[in-house]
Amino acid sequence: MSGQPTLAKKLSLDDPLQFIKGVGPKRAALLKKLQMETAADALFFLPFRYDDRSQVKKIANLFPGEMTSFTAKVIDAGVIHIGRRRKIFEAVVQDDSGFIRVKWFQFNESYIAEKIKAGKELIFSGKPTHNKRGGGLEIIHPDTDSGPGENPESIEIGRIVPVYHSTEGLHLKSLRMILKNVVDDYTGLVEEFLPEEILKRYKFPKRNEAIQLAHFPPADTSTDLLVKFQHPAQRRLIFEEFF
Repeated sequence: MSGQPTLAKKLSLDDPLQFIKGVGPKRAALLKKLQMETAADALFFLPFRYDDRSQVKKIANLFPGEMTSFTAKVIDAGVIHIGRRRKIFEAVVQDDSGFIRVKWFQFNESYIAEKIKAGKELIFSGKPTHNKRGGGLEIIHPDTDSGPGENPESIEIGRIVPVYHSTEGLHLKSLRMILKNVVDDYTGLVEEFLPEEILKRYKFPKRNEAIQLAHFPPADTSTDLLVKFQHPAQRRLIFEEFF
C-alpha cells in the first residue's frame, strides 16, 4: 500500500556477511577463507596487533621504522618508469618542517593519480625508511586520508588502528571498513553471560563493550596494554574462552 513506511529489517547475529554494507558475493568468498560467514563470526575476528596513529607529527620529527602519521601537501607526483615493465608512483610531500618522498609499487594508476595530486593536503601514515640510493627518508605504500577536519570519522588516521590477518585479494583497509560496519551495527545484539559478580571482581567491561573496544579502541587507550593483550577488554574476551 503506497504511503506506508517500510519496516526496517531486523538484524541478527546470524546475518550472512554477504549482505553487510561493503561486502557482496566476491568479498564474502574472501571472508569465508578467514572463517567469517556471519556477523557473529566478524565480531569475534579480533585484531592481532595495533598501530598507534593517534599522534600526528611533523616531517622533521619522523624516525625510521616508527609508525607515524603526518599532514603534508603534495608538491609533485607522478608515475616513474623503470625499465620496460616496471613502474612506481612517487610523490614529494611537504609540511612547514621539511619534505619526504612517498612511493607505491602496486597501484591503480588512474585512482592514485586522482587521489595524490599536486596541491592536495593529505594525512599520511606509515613507517619511514632510509632511501638506499639518494639518502633521506621515504615511505613505501603509506595509508592516506583526507586533510585535517575533512574526515573526522576516519578509522585509519589519528587513532589507534587495528591490524587483522587478511587474505589475498582483500585489502586490509577494506577489511577494517567491513568490520567497522559490523561492529557499529551488531554489537548491541551481543548478550552478556558472565555473572555480575565475575565482572566486578575482575573489573571486566560488558561483553559488547569489550568487543567494541578490542576492535576500535579510543585514541586515549593504553597501547602498552593492548600490545600485551592486557587491556581489560582483551582480558575479558580471553577469560570467557575458558569460562
